[in-house]
Amino acid sequence: MYIYIENNNFIPLKDIILIIEHSDFVKDKKNRDYLNKYRKKIIDLSRKEPRTIIMTNEFIYISSYTNRALKMRAEEMENLKNL
Repeated sequence: MYIYIENNNFIPLKDIILIIEHSDFVKDKKNRDYLNKYRKKIIDLSRKEPRTIIMTNEFIYISSYTNRALKMRAEEMENLKNL
């Protein structure tokens, strides 16, 4: 199963480690340092303000979609699979 995260990018749901609100994550200095350390792995897909961080083992995606929107997209894919 895949999730559409933005700009025609899909990632497998099984690869997702964490989905968190961007603003909550970057409040903590340790988290900002973590993003800075792995900045080469960051794929910023946000066209507007960054709202969500999606972490996988391979990349860190930044999306302008909300957590709720991403959850709804994952559920849509699941529903289509079950048709």
